[in-house]
Amino acid sequence: MWTQTTDIKQGVAIWNFTGKVECGIPLTIGDAIQIEAETEGWFRGYCISNPTKKGIFPATHVHLIPPRKDSLKNLSPDGGSPITQVVSVVLKEWNAILKTKFLNKELWVEDLRDNMLKLIDYRRQVMSGQLPQEQMREAKADITRCIDWVNMRLELDLVPNVDGDFIDPRACSVVELYKVHLASFEQTKTRKPTIIPTAVVDVGLASQSQSQRLRDSEAFAHHIHFHLKNYALNLGENGEGSEAFFTLFDVDEGRYISERFLARFNKHGSPFDFERLGNITAIFSDISNADLERDIYLTCHVTKLAPLQKPSGKKGTTCYRRPHACGVIGIKELLQLPQGGPQDTKDYEMKMYTIQEKAENEFSSLHENIVRKQTTKIAGSNTANIGISLSLRILHGHLEQLKISKPLLFDKNLVVARKIGFSDYIVPGDLRNDLFVTLRSADLESKSSQIKKNNVEVTFCVVNSKGRKLQCVSLGDGESEKDEYHSVVYRSISNPMWNETVRLGIPIDNFKDTHIRFEFRHCSARKDEKKLFAFAFMRSMKNDGTAVEDGEHELFVYKISEHYLFESPDEYLRLPYCSAEVTRSSVSPLGNEAFSRNLKENFFVRTTVCSTKLTQNIDLRCLLAWREHQHTLRDILRRVTKVGGQDIVVVLQDILDALFSILDLKMEEHGRGAFDALVYIITVLGDTRFKSFTKVMDAYIDNDFSSTFAHKSLVYFLKQIIDNALKEAADFSINMLRSMQYLFKFIFRSHSLFQRATMDAHLGDIQDAIRTLFSSINKLMNQSESQLRGHQMTMLRNFSILSSELQIMYQPEEVSQFLVDMITNMPRDGLPQSILQAKLQCMSGTINSDLFKHQLSRKVLLEPCLEQLKQHIQNKEEYKMCIDILGDILASLHTIGKSESIANEVSIVVRLLLQDTILFLSQLHASDTETNERCIACLLDLLGLMTEDHYREVKESFREKDRHRDFISKLLKLFRTYTERTIYRATWVSMRMRANSLILAASRNLCHDLPSTFLSNEHRDVNLWLHYFRLAVSFITQPCLQLETFTEVKQDRIKGAFGDMRIEMAQEIVQKWTSLGDFKSLFRDMTRPFLEVTMVRESEIRCAILPIIFDIMCCEKMEKGTFDQLEDDLIDKLDTMVCQEKKGDEAYTKYFNNILLERLSSQPWRDEGELFVAKVTRLLERLIDYRQVYDHMATEDDNRHLLLHCILNLMNFYKDDADREDIYTRYIYMLEELHLKGEDYTEAAHSLKVLANNLNWSKRKLKADDKHSDQLEWERKESLYLEIIRLLDRGEAWEFGIPLCKELSEQYEKKLFDYAKLSDILKTQAQFYDNIRQKQRQPEKFFRICFFGNFPQFRKSRQFVYRVKQFDQSLQDRLLDDFPQAKIWNKKNPPEEKDLEDHDQYIEVRLVLPLPDEKELFKGQQVPEKIKSFYTTNEVTSFKFDRPFNRGTKDKENEFKTLWVERTIVRTTEPLPGLLRWVEIEKSDTVEIKPILNAIEAMEEKNKDLQNKVEMCRVDPESNNIQISQALQGTIDAAVQGGTEKYRKAFMTDEYRAEHPDDIGLVFKLEDLIKQQLNICDEGLCLYGEIAIKEMLPLYQLLNGKLAELRKSYGLPVIQRGVSTPPSALNPNTAAQKGSRNTVVGNPVKSYKRATDSQFPMQTNPLLASRIDRLSLMNPSSSNQSTTFYRDLPNNRNLSTITDPSAVITSPSQPQSRSFFHRRRESSTQDRSSTASTSSSDSLANFDAPEPTPAAPPDPPPPQLPERRPLTQNHTPSQVIEPPRTHDQNMNGDDAPPPPLPVKREQRKSLTEGPRRGGAEYSTPRGDDIEEDVPPLLPPKGGTPSKGVASPPKCDTPVSLSSQSSTPTNELNSIDEQHHRRTSTSKAPPPVPTRPRSRNPMETPSPSPSTPASGSPTAQTPDSPVSRPPPKGDPPPLPRQISIGDSPIGTPIHNSSNGNANTPPPIPTRPKSTHRDSTDGTDM
Repeated sequence: MWTQTTDIKQGVAIWNFTGKVECGIPLTIGDAIQIEAETEGWFRGYCISNPTKKGIFPATHVHLIPPRKDSLKNLSPDGGSPITQVVSVVLKEWNAILKTKFLNKELWVEDLRDNMLKLIDYRRQVMSGQLPQEQMREAKADITRCIDWVNMRLELDLVPNVDGDFIDPRACSVVELYKVHLASFEQTKTRKPTIIPTAVVDVGLASQSQSQRLRDSEAFAHHIHFHLKNYALNLGENGEGSEAFFTLFDVDEGRYISERFLARFNKHGSPFDFERLGNITAIFSDISNADLERDIYLTCHVTKLAPLQKPSGKKGTTCYRRPHACGVIGIKELLQLPQGGPQDTKDYEMKMYTIQEKAENEFSSLHENIVRKQTTKIAGSNTANIGISLSLRILHGHLEQLKISKPLLFDKNLVVARKIGFSDYIVPGDLRNDLFVTLRSADLESKSSQIKKNNVEVTFCVVNSKGRKLQCVSLGDGESEKDEYHSVVYRSISNPMWNETVRLGIPIDNFKDTHIRFEFRHCSARKDEKKLFAFAFMRSMKNDGTAVEDGEHELFVYKISEHYLFESPDEYLRLPYCSAEVTRSSVSPLGNEAFSRNLKENFFVRTTVCSTKLTQNIDLRCLLAWREHQHTLRDILRRVTKVGGQDIVVVLQDILDALFSILDLKMEEHGRGAFDALVYIITVLGDTRFKSFTKVMDAYIDNDFSSTFAHKSLVYFLKQIIDNALKEAADFSINMLRSMQYLFKFIFRSHSLFQRATMDAHLGDIQDAIRTLFSSINKLMNQSESQLRGHQMTMLRNFSILSSELQIMYQPEEVSQFLVDMITNMPRDGLPQSILQAKLQCMSGTINSDLFKHQLSRKVLLEPCLEQLKQHIQNKEEYKMCIDILGDILASLHTIGKSESIANEVSIVVRLLLQDTILFLSQLHASDTETNERCIACLLDLLGLMTEDHYREVKESFREKDRHRDFISKLLKLFRTYTERTIYRATWVSMRMRANSLILAASRNLCHDLPSTFLSNEHRDVNLWLHYFRLAVSFITQPCLQLETFTEVKQDRIKGAFGDMRIEMAQEIVQKWTSLGDFKSLFRDMTRPFLEVTMVRESEIRCAILPIIFDIMCCEKMEKGTFDQLEDDLIDKLDTMVCQEKKGDEAYTKYFNNILLERLSSQPWRDEGELFVAKVTRLLERLIDYRQVYDHMATEDDNRHLLLHCILNLMNFYKDDADREDIYTRYIYMLEELHLKGEDYTEAAHSLKVLANNLNWSKRKLKADDKHSDQLEWERKESLYLEIIRLLDRGEAWEFGIPLCKELSEQYEKKLFDYAKLSDILKTQAQFYDNIRQKQRQPEKFFRICFFGNFPQFRKSRQFVYRVKQFDQSLQDRLLDDFPQAKIWNKKNPPEEKDLEDHDQYIEVRLVLPLPDEKELFKGQQVPEKIKSFYTTNEVTSFKFDRPFNRGTKDKENEFKTLWVERTIVRTTEPLPGLLRWVEIEKSDTVEIKPILNAIEAMEEKNKDLQNKVEMCRVDPESNNIQISQALQGTIDAAVQGGTEKYRKAFMTDEYRAEHPDDIGLVFKLEDLIKQQLNICDEGLCLYGEIAIKEMLPLYQLLNGKLAELRKSYGLPVIQRGVSTPPSALNPNTAAQKGSRNTVVGNPVKSYKRATDSQFPMQTNPLLASRIDRLSLMNPSSSNQSTTFYRDLPNNRNLSTITDPSAVITSPSQPQSRSFFHRRRESSTQDRSSTASTSSSDSLANFDAPEPTPAAPPDPPPPQLPERRPLTQNHTPSQVIEPPRTHDQNMNGDDAPPPPLPVKREQRKSLTEGPRRGGAEYSTPRGDDIEEDVPPLLPPKGGTPSKGVASPPKCDTPVSLSSQSSTPTNELNSIDEQHHRRTSTSKAPPPVPTRPRSRNPMETPSPSPSTPASGSPTAQTPDSPVSRPPPKGDPPPLPRQISIGDSPIGTPIHNSSNGNANTPPPIPTRPKSTHRDSTDGTDM
C-alpha cells in the first residue's frame, strides 16, 4: 500500500534512473526530489525542476535530506540578500559551464573550480549573518571582483555592482549604469583576482580593491606584522641567554629604516617573559609607498650573554653581550602582494649564520655579506642551529584604524617598531620627540696605552646639566626605558664596529639642557673586571636652538682616569665634542689635564631626529621665536618661503600659530609677509608628497586655530592681489588662488571665533566683503589677457571645492549664483581650450556637489549650465566633456526624482538639449564608440525621465507638422541604428536590456499619435511609418533579445527583470498595422522585414505577425492579381535568413502553413493562395533540412550525404525559376564541392553538366559567379565542359566524356577554327577510347535503402537505390553516421508501430541488381564485352532482387520442379549515375517466375557467360587458360547437383509435358539451350586442347570423355578426341603460338583415377592442382553431399521478352469440367499460386522448408495476387512495403520441403548438424555450383548468432554490409561479386539448371527482440553510476487517485545487475507484461 507522507520529505538522487517502469520518472544524479508517498522499496513524487511530471522511483536511488524551514523553493535557495541571490544564479550558470569544460578537457577547469569554491565559501559566510560590517564590505568586494573576472574569462554577462553591492538596473539611471559597467570592465580587464583556497578563506582580511586604492593613493601608511613562531639557536657552552634584534634594512641605501625589535631568550631558547611564549609579535610600522618598491630585508642579529672566555668554574663570572649569529630574509615579494586573503601572509624559515671568532668585527655588517652571499670567511651555518621560523603579514592603513578593524592582532604583547624618520602621514595630535643614535665604530689606539683597549664596551646615557642620567634609553616599544645602554663586546679588537641603534626619548622640555655621554671600558677576560679609559659626548641641541643635525658625527675621544665618577658635567662640557665645536670653544681641542685627547683616536655615531616640536632649520627656528627676532622678521618670513616641505610639515602647527599671531599683532608691518608665507605653506601641503598633511591642517583649523582677526586681513589681501593680478607675480597669484579653499576655511573659522568672542551674530560685514571679493573675481574672469589665463583656469578648477566652504556663510542658491555670475562673465567665444576645459570642469564639479541637490540652488544652476552646454555641443567644442556633464545632470535628476518632483527640471532639459542631442548623435561618427555610448546613455536617460506631459510639450513645441515629422524620423532612425549596431558590449546585458526597455517605452510614447497625425499616402508620411516598422523589426530581431539562445538561468533573470520585450513590440506592430486600414498596400515593401520577425522563436510573435503577411498577400492580390512580387520577396529572403542567418525552425514551418491556410479558407482565391503557401512551405522545409544537416557537421565529411540530398532538393526547387539562376548556380557549385570531397567524380561531373546544359555557344556576356569571372557564354560553357571531361576521366566514366569531346571538337573545327584546342581534345577523345578498350573497371554495386520512423522529411518513409563502389563496405556505417539514433532493421517484415515505439528510427539495407535496357546502337550488333559491360551498371533505372520459394510438394531428389522465384523490380525517378549517388524509387512491381522459366534464364545466362569466356580465351590464351579450364570443368563435369540432368528430369519428361501443356514450347527451348551449351563446351574444349600443358592431361582426358557422354545423351554427334597427349602438351610453345586443332582419333577416357604426385606435379599451377586434387576426391554418386560455389547470376535480359503473363504468373483456377489430368495439373498450379500470394516483402532473403506431412488438406481457392503500388509521399511505410508472404507450407496442406540448398563441402557438417525450425535436422544436398540471379546476402552489422542456437537462415532477411572475416559467407559473397564483374578467377559454375539463390546458411541471425541490447533501457548506460543491492519485490500498484507522470506504462524491466558492489542498485521487479516480443527465429 502507498502511504502518504505527513511531513515534508525531500531527497537528492544519488543514482541515474531511466524511468522505464510503469508510471516511472527518470532521475539524474543531483536532482532535488519532493516525496509525496512511499511504500516498500519505492517512492512517489516529482523533481523540483519539473514539478508537473510525477511518478515513482526506487528508494535506493535517493538520499533523504532534512527539509528546509522555508519549504521546497529553498532547495535551490534564491532567497536572502541580493548578493546571495546573485551568487546563487552565478554558481548555477558556472556549474553548467564547468561540466562542459571538464568533458572537453579544457585547461581552465581548475581555475573555474577554485573560483566556484571560493564563492561558495563566501556565500556561506555572508548568509551566516555573523560578519562585522567591515568584513561584510570586504567580502562583498571580493565576491564581485571574482564574479566579474570569471565572467569576463567565460564571456558571460557583467554583473553591475558598486563597492560590492549589486545594483538593480531598473532602479538607477542609464548614465550611472553605464559608468558602473565601464568601471567594472576596466577593473576586470587589468586585474586578476586572487584565488583563495576554500579551507583558509578569511574575509576578515582587507579586500584587494581596498588595498589597491590605498596603494594607488599619493601617501599612505603600510605595516608589517611580525610573528616569531620558533627560535632554536645553539648558544654554545658558555651562553647564558640571547637577545634577537629584528629590524628592516634597505639594501639600496645601505641603512636601517626601522627601530629594532628585541626578543630576549634564556639559554634554553624560551622567552624570559613566559607570557610571551608563542606570542612574540611586533609591527614594523609606517612603511611608505616608496618603501614598497625598494629591496627591503628583515635582518636578525643575535647577541648572546656570555663571558669573554670559557668559564673556569668559579662563580660570579661576568657575562657580556657577545656577537653570535645573523640571518636575513628578503621581503620584497611580500610587499608586492595584494591584500585580501592569506596571500598577504607568508611563512619564512630564516637561516642563521654563526659569526666566527676571528671575524667578530664583521658582525655589524654580516647581514650585508649574507645578502651579497659573501659569508664563507666570516661565518658558517651551524648544523646545530635549527634556525628561526616566522611569519610576516602586510597591513595597510593607519594604526588606529587597524586597531579597530583587527583587534585580535593588537594584543597587549604587541610591540610597535616605528620607522626611523617620519612616515608619509603624521596623525594630528601625534606628538613625537625621538632621537635615534647609532653607534657606528671607533678607532682606539691600544699599543701605547697602559690599559688595553681591545675588549671595548661602550656605555652611553643621556645626562642633563646637573649630571643626572635620564630614564629615556629604549631598545624598542614594550621595553622599559633605562638610563644607559651597553654595547656588544668584541674580543681583542681595538677598532670595533657596532652599528647598533638606540632610541632616546628625551622630553621636549629637557632637550635643550641634555647631552649624550659615551663611556669606553676595557673588559678583562682574566680578571673579570671593567676599566674605564675614555669617554666622548655630544649635545642634543645646538647653540642656535635647533636640534642636532641628522647624519654621521665624528666625536672626540678623551682619555680619563679609570676611577673618574662624572659627578660634574660642567668639567667636560666646556670641551669641544667635535670639530665643528672647535671654532666656537675657547678650550683647546687637545683637552686639559683631566681630559686629554689622542688625535689618532676617533669615535663615530649617527643621529636621526624625529620630532614634531623641534626643527633643524634655523629659519623655522627663528620664525617660531619671532618675538625674539622682530628686527629681522621681514627677512625671516621671506626665507621661510624657501624652506623645504619636509622641514615644514614636521612643525606645521607651530608655524601656523606663529604666522597667525604675526597677522593679528603685526598686520601693518609684516601682514603681507605673513600672508605670503601662509600661501606658501598651503601650497606646499598641496604637493603630492605632503597631501596627506592636509588632514593635519584640517585638524588644526578645527581644534587649534585661535585667531579672531585673521578673516579681515585675509580677505583684504585676497582682494588686493586679485585686483592687481597683472602686477603681482603670476606664480604667487596662481598659488594664492589654488590655496583659496584653506584661506576661506581660515576666514570663516576666524569670523566664527570673532563672533564667539564679541557675542556679535551679525554677518553683514564679512558677507559683503566676500561679495566684493567675488566681484573682483568676475572681473578677473572677464579679462582676455594671456597673462591671466593661469589665474582664470585655477579659479575655475577650484571653485567647486570652494563652494563647500562658501555654504558656511551663504545659502546654497547664493553660492550657485556666484558660479553662474563667474561663468557668464567669461567670453562666450574664442576661449582657449584649457580655459574651456577648466570651465566645464567647474560646472561638472558643481553639478556633482551638494549645491545641485538643493532645489533652489538647482533652479539657479540648471538653465545657465544647459545653455552653456548647448552652445558648446552645437559648436562641437569639448563635446565629450559636455556629454559627461549632461549625463551627470540626468543622473542627479534621476536620483532626486525618487524623493521630489523634477518635472520642471526635465522640461528645461528637454526644451534646451533634446533636439541638439539627437542632432549631435545623428552626426557623430560610428568609430567614436565611447562618445556614442555616453551620448546614447544620456539620450535614453532623458527619455526615461520624460512623462506623457513632456512628450505632449515636445509635440506642441513643433508648430509645423513637417518639423514634428522630421523630429520623430530622426529619433526612430537613431533607435534603429542602436539596435542594429549594438553599441554596448555583448557582456553588458543589464545595460542593453535597460536601454531596450527605454527605447520600447519611448517609441510607444513618441509614435502614439502616428495614426491620427501622419496617416496619409503622402510620401513623407509613408517614410515615417516605414521608419517605425523598420525600428520595430530591428528591435525584435536584435540578438540580445533572443532569449531562446540563452541559458535557462539567464532567461529567468531577464524575464524577471524586463519581461519579453519582443512580444510587447510585436503587439505595437500589430496595433499600428491594424490602424493603417486601407493604407496597408503602401507598405508591401515590409514583407521581408516582417518575415524576419516571424522567424523569431516565440510563438506569440509568430501568431501576431504572420497575419500581417496574409494582409500583404491580400493587398497584392487585389492590386496585381498575382503573388509574384510577394513570392520573390519571400523566397529571396528565406534563402538568406534560414541558411546564412540561421533563423527559422520546423515549428515555424507549421505556423506559417497553418496560419496562412486558415486565413485563406474564407477567400475566393483560396486555391491560388494555397498553391503559393504550399510552395513557400516546401522551400522552408528544404532550407531548414539543409541548415540542420549543415549545422550538425562535426567535420567536413560528417553528414555529407545528407547535405548532398538537401542541396539537390534546393536545386530542384530553383531549377525552373529563371530569376534565381544565381542561387541555382551557387547550389550546383556546392554540390560539386561536396562530391569532390568524397571522390565522387562522376557525380561531380553530372552536377556541372546540369549547369553546362543551360548554356549555349553564343557570345552573350555572363556575369561572374562563384567560380568564374565575367566572360562570354561560349567561354563559360567551354570551361565547364573541360572541367567535366577532367572529372569524368578521374571517375573512369569515359563513355560520358566522349560526346562532350565531340561537341567541343566540332566547335573548335567549324566555329572557332582553333586547331590547337582541336588537337588536344581529339587526343583526349582518343585516350578515352583506349581506356575503354584496355583498362579494367570494377562495376558498381546497388542497394535499396528504406527508412522507417521519425526521420527528416526528405527521408521519412521513403525508399532509395544507392550506388556504391565495388569494394566499398561503408554504406551502412555512413547511414548510421548520418542518423546516429537509427538502427539497422534486419527482420523480413517492415517495422510495426510497437517496434517504432521502442526505437523510432530504422534503416533497411538490401542488395539489388541492375536491369539495364539494351542500347539501340547495340541491337543486332556483335559488341565486345568491354564496351557493352559499362552500360550494365550505368544509365540504369530498373533494379531487381529475387526471393526463391517452393510451391507445391517438394521433390527431395530434384528441387527444381517446384522452385519458384518472387522477383521485385523497382524503378527509379532518375538513372544512375546522376547528380547524387542515390535516387528515389518511384515504382515497385513484384512478379513470380515459374520453375521452367527460371531454368531457361539460368541456361541463357550460363551459355552467354561460357561463350564470353571462350571468346576471351581465343583473344588472349595465356591470360585466360585457367578461366576456361575452370568454366569447362564446372560445366561438363558437374559433380554437384547432377548437372543438366536435373533439368532433364524436372522438365523434359512426358509427365511434365502432360501436366503443363502450355509449357511445351518452353521445354523445347530449354532442350535447345542445353544443346547449345554442349556445343559451346565442345568449342571451348577444342581451344583448351590447343593451349593445355602437360600437367593438365588427366583433366583434358576426363573432360573429353564426359563431354562425349553428354552429347550422346542429347543425340548430338560425338567428336572423337581420343588423344593421349594434347598437342600443347607435346610442344606447349608451338601449340600455343599456332593455335591449331591437332586431333588424334581414339577412345575417350571413361573414368578418372587420382594420379600420384609423381605423375602430376603441382608446381606449375597450384590453383589448378588443388582443383584436380579436389576433383579426384569427389563421389559423383553422392550429389546430395557435394559442394558448390555461390555466384551472382548474370543480368536477366530475357525476362522482358516474355509477353504472355500466364507464362510467368500462374493463372486463376480453371472450370471444373476438365479431365482428371488437367484438374490435377490445375490443382498443383493453384497450390503454387496460393503460396505465391503470400510472398515476402521487398527484401532479399533465403527460405525455410517445412517437413513433409502425411496428409494433404483439400485445395482452397487460390487468392488473387496483391496489387503492387508505387511509393508515394502520402503513403505510410505499411502502405508501401507490404507484409511478407510465407512459402513454408502449401495451401493444400502439402508440407514437402524444398530441395536442399547447395553448400560447400566445408559447410556441410555445420549445416547438417544445426537444428532447423520445428526441431528437424536441416540438410541441403544439391548439385555443384549453381548460378543464381540474386544478390549475395550481407550479414547484419556486428550481429552474431545466439549461443547454442544454429537456426537455419530465415526467409526475407535484409542484408547487412559489414563483412565477417574468415567465414564461408564472406568467401561466397566475394565470389559472387567477382562473377558479377565478369572477372571471376574461381571455379566455373556447372551447366545445370539453377534457381535464384536462397538464404545463406551461414548468415548470422538477427538479434532477438527480447534479448537485452547494450542500448536498451535495462542496459547499463555509460554515465550510469555504480549500484548497490536493490529492494526486493515489485512496487504495489499505484492508487487510482494519484497523478501519473508522462512515462510509458507497461514497459518490461530487464534487470542487468550482477550484484557487484560498484554497480547501480537494481530496480525493484515489476510483474511481467503479457506483451511478448517476437523472438521466434523462424519468423525471420
